[in-house]
Amino acid sequence: MSDSNRTQIGIIEETTFNTTPNNPAFQTLRTTGHPNFGYNPLTRVSNEIRSDRQIPDMIFVGSESGGDINFELSVQALDTILEGALFNDWIVNATLVNAGSGDVIETVTEADDTYTVASGGASFPANGLIYASGFTESTNNGLKEVVSSTETTIVIDNGCSDETPPAGARIRLVGLQGESGDITAHFGVKTFEIRSTLLDFTDFPIAAGDWIKIGGTAPGTYFDTAAINGWAKVASVSATEIALSVAPTSSIVDTGTGKTIQIFFGDKITNGTTKKSYSIERQYLDHSPPTYEVFTGMTVNTFQFQAQPQEIMTASASFMGKEAAASTSRISGATSLPTTTNDLLNTSSHVGRIAEAGAAVGSPNYVIEASIQINNNLRRVNAIGEVGAIAINAGRCNVSGNLNTYFGDLTLYNKLLNNTATSYDLRVGRDNKHVIIDLPRIKFSSGSPEVSGPDTDIPLNLGFQAMRDPTLGYTIKVQQFHYVP
Repeated sequence: MSDSNRTQIGIIEETTFNTTPNNPAFQTLRTTGHPNFGYNPLTRVSNEIRSDRQIPDMIFVGSESGGDINFELSVQALDTILEGALFNDWIVNATLVNAGSGDVIETVTEADDTYTVASGGASFPANGLIYASGFTESTNNGLKEVVSSTETTIVIDNGCSDETPPAGARIRLVGLQGESGDITAHFGVKTFEIRSTLLDFTDFPIAAGDWIKIGGTAPGTYFDTAAINGWAKVASVSATEIALSVAPTSSIVDTGTGKTIQIFFGDKITNGTTKKSYSIERQYLDHSPPTYEVFTGMTVNTFQFQAQPQEIMTASASFMGKEAAASTSRISGATSLPTTTNDLLNTSSHVGRIAEAGAAVGSPNYVIEASIQINNNLRRVNAIGEVGAIAINAGRCNVSGNLNTYFGDLTLYNKLLNNTATSYDLRVGRDNKHVIIDLPRIKFSSGSPEVSGPDTDIPLNLGFQAMRDPTLGYTIKVQQFHYVP
């Protein structure tokens, strides 16, 4: 007998399809189950005709592996799987992490407020905001502004303590901070604009289509005009200007006098064309000895986010693979990396907003349920002389979903009836960490008011299809903010 509570499942990207890397370090996944995930031998029953009416044989003809893995959503927990679902790599902001004590971030020096690093310091530009964590000395942790940097030094402006940083110490670029009065807000000819004179915005990883958070929480780091502070979407970036496509719409000018305005940005990934495959290991730790299953050539076919009222936000991934093996001996050199530790996200207090056409969907059309699905339309390529698929090929990246709201007025319904292109974005987060899923161009494809009987509320369950945005060049972008105050 085996207990589900004693199972563990981990994943590692393959360099070569269907080949587990040497000495694999499997990233342990946080799952709620994988009930139909496994190996499927394919068999055929003989059609020979016998005078005694019996079946002479059933023979093995091939194999497949794959199935679903289910999750509850938390920041960073599904980074690897999202790369597989989107056929792309994360664009990660400058980050330094100690694997061992002092091996990357070598020392911290109080006398000159400097983090000394083995290399990579130049990736943290002056006026950048770093978030430091995992240091033994508390003064070395937290949000800090970069004064200057070289390949081996990062000088900050707000103090630190002498230390040799331990394993797990981390420095991450999370934003920027202007000099006093340098960053200003204007309503331009077509868009709302954030401008600077001294700061060069192109020194930072901000691009068209990105979401940013304007304004900190410390005194003097945000605009006096409250409407300007908050989340905004970038239309274009130049050295002296960030034009915004989702921002305040009234004619506001705020010169930021005496303010050192902060702007925060995150890592990002969009749909691409680089197919990825994985090896997945499942352990049954209450067996004696433990049993290890290894599934190879695993490719993400579908990935789905799901939000229902007063619940934990969930996700699921469906894999299509080539082969599998089971043994009481683990792959030589295999290890397990620990799970991520960020807390789970609920669908009430952790939802920043669900928006259509750049505006939050709310009264009178409150959201009942929301989902987004990525479907890569994978297919196995089989051949004579091969037990498993010789390849797993991909079809189109089809991003779709549902937005189920109460039917309060015609705002959303008319867009379905008129085949109107619009946009959709979802922001969730907690504990200074946020995730934004952005579909810049969608059209509603189905739905109608549902009058099911007496004494019921009337929902409008709209299906939608996401499409390539002709300006931005992608269908979906996911951003992950590792620190927003």
